[in-house]
Amino acid sequence: MDNPRNYSISLSKSSPFGQFLIAYRPGLFAISFFFIYCLAYLSTGSTTVGSSVIALPGDEICGNLIDDDGDGYIDADDPDCIAAGTCGCPPGGIVYDTISSGHTIPLGASHCITEDVVLTDAWNNINLNGNLYLVDTAHLFIGGGINVGTEGTLIVCNNASYVHQQTGNDYESIYNFGWLQISGTVTNIDTLVVGENSLTALSGNGLNINDELAYVGSAANNAYLFLDISTTLNGSSGNVCLPGGTPEMIVEVDAANTTPTCVTDCNGCPELASISETHNDGSVETAYEAIINGLPPTLEICDNLADDNGDGRTDEPYPGGVESNMQLWLKAETGTNTMVNGNSVTSWADQSTNFYSANADVNATDWPVYNDNAINFNPGIDFDGTYTDDFSDGLHLGADYIYSTNEGIHIFTVVNPTGPNSYSMVYDFGGDQTESYGFSWAVNTTRINTPSGHGGTSGYNVHASGWRPHLVGFEIGFNDRQRLFRNGSNIYSNSFSLSQLTSNEISESDHYGTAANGDDTSGPVSIGRKSATQDLQTNNRIFNGSISEVIVYNDTLSSDEIKQVNSYLALKYGLTLNHDYFASSGTAIKQPFDGYDNNIFGIGRDDCSGLYQKQSQSVEDEGIFTLSLGTQAVNNQSNANSFTEDAVFLIVGDDGAAADSWSNIGGSHPTFNRVGRTWKLDNTNLTNLNISTSLYFTVDVDDPDLNIPALPVGAIGSYKILFDDDGDFTSGSSLSLDLSNT
Repeated sequence: MDNPRNYSISLSKSSPFGQFLIAYRPGLFAISFFFIYCLAYLSTGSTTVGSSVIALPGDEICGNLIDDDGDGYIDADDPDCIAAGTCGCPPGGIVYDTISSGHTIPLGASHCITEDVVLTDAWNNINLNGNLYLVDTAHLFIGGGINVGTEGTLIVCNNASYVHQQTGNDYESIYNFGWLQISGTVTNIDTLVVGENSLTALSGNGLNINDELAYVGSAANNAYLFLDISTTLNGSSGNVCLPGGTPEMIVEVDAANTTPTCVTDCNGCPELASISETHNDGSVETAYEAIINGLPPTLEICDNLADDNGDGRTDEPYPGGVESNMQLWLKAETGTNTMVNGNSVTSWADQSTNFYSANADVNATDWPVYNDNAINFNPGIDFDGTYTDDFSDGLHLGADYIYSTNEGIHIFTVVNPTGPNSYSMVYDFGGDQTESYGFSWAVNTTRINTPSGHGGTSGYNVHASGWRPHLVGFEIGFNDRQRLFRNGSNIYSNSFSLSQLTSNEISESDHYGTAANGDDTSGPVSIGRKSATQDLQTNNRIFNGSISEVIVYNDTLSSDEIKQVNSYLALKYGLTLNHDYFASSGTAIKQPFDGYDNNIFGIGRDDCSGLYQKQSQSVEDEGIFTLSLGTQAVNNQSNANSFTEDAVFLIVGDDGAAADSWSNIGGSHPTFNRVGRTWKLDNTNLTNLNISTSLYFTVDVDDPDLNIPALPVGAIGSYKILFDDDGDFTSGSSLSLDLSNT
């Protein structure tokens, strides 16, 4: 058989599934969280609760174009004038999607943050002299000190959140209409205003609310105030009141013999409720524990037609259905600036709720390119493995850094290496090995690294996995070990004492630097090259090959979660795993230890994973079969056929038997001869109603790694494929179909 040939068949919707093999017949030849609430606000300086009038801090008269209270703000610029339902950046406010440490809000100015910001310098993260608004779904985390002037005011709008962790915290005025947590040894707040259904958590050794605590809202709603104070509350009195008395306050005080109660001049408000009580919207104790312990935000529920996690999307998918703590999801079939084969890729949009973007550096002169058929009919981004200059060759997240103070980090990637360079960096973040984490992958070697200057370690491994695609996973388990996985199997491990990955351990930068500028020893989260440009040219630390998908979680995952993400990637890219394959629902769809655990591939649709694979073959050397909806197209995205229902899968694996000779089947088919190898089809929910076309099998009979034996000299006829439910192919009920030469 000198010329390569493919043979194919079409199966109608009513064709049976089971085991199949390649055969021929002599004479007739054949080949057989955040908590988010709907809030209301004041449009004037007071509100009525029952029969009591609550005076808000200050006495600005809204709408008279005068700075009545002398704080430098007029009307809508003054936090006292936040209008009902319109907490947002006021007129004249300056909008920032990000800020850096040392940011200053001058007296009389309003600055508005609209995105997530993490600041972790020891001091001077923010100099707050004016108004700082957190609007939209902004989340501001400060892990260090801030400076607050006498007119410094923090306003947290609905759906926004603020977290501050520092030994001592001193604030003038805080307006919280969303979610707020402050922890430290001692916290001093002059004025605290809380809105309807807002969550305010204050924890530490002592808390002093020096001027006024006020509730803004109707008597029908509540404000949830969690006070986890181990020594003193307002000095030693233990007195905290909400004027009007109708909203519930949830309080925990750890100090002995301290029971918070309301004083007599608080309009008769009742004794503060115990933390263990259940109130109008469920268990507040559960809510409190979620805040203090940093539990994940509300998760998206797939297929309920609702935006559960509040990110503006409905029923969005997650890899394998695993959502918690996902920080980055890059997949080459969506989000790239180009989808034209061979064109330069300069941006690659993140599909996680962070909405990051992996971009070429602003000074780059050479870029990776788009490959519309990189791995198993799916696209990828090709990196050439060759150093161009300090700014080029990779994609990075700029000032969007991926850290973790959880249990660790887990990174999943699908790569196809095309070179032996052991420094072929897939993912990297930081400086040299003492202050960075990441890994490389080449055809025969890999390197993994965590900050050795902070208890991490680096390792070099010879794996000899060869010139084929792989699912490469890098798991960092704090205070334990780092592990590298290939197609679900642990191939390398190092023990270490690393306890976290933050700016203390990572030498980060928002750009690629140069030795001449003195900024080459740090770098951003990078895809396809080393983060810091130090030694980049010397060791040519550029990935050589295609990267089709990158998924990052800033926590360790359970065994089941890892299997679900692996299954999504393996089915999509034709990769063979060493464990069960699972749908995003957790349902097992393929058990590899059934005797047919070689060269596994398949097609299917899983909306909650974002999986829609319409044609597939195993990327292993002996993957000679291709399965497709309708006629095989040039790539998966070009296949116009469809599954008409969700959660359907057809997965194929073989028994690994030899396929280099013919043997007689016997039984009801005494004239048929077969190859030794058998393939098995696992069908999940695939019926004759939920595909839009016929199924096609194509077999490469001239594959150099699994060459089907030539037919006997003088034989006439066509190749066949045999299907059978019991696997022995001797039954008369077996289905025999002709293969046509394509």
